[in-house]
Amino acid sequence: MYYLSVYVKSFKELFLYSLEILYFSKASAKVQTISETTKYFQEKV
Repeated sequence: MYYLSVYVKSFKELFLYSLEILYFSKASAKVQTISETTKYFQEKV
């Protein structure tokens, strides 16, 4: 039973870690798109 709780805990931490990575990669992608769009508009004007 002890091993199971340790396994569940590590799985939860891994899950949260992957969620964080996913969130940050999404956010950085969004920022990149925004900066590229601004650059594009600045070149147009």
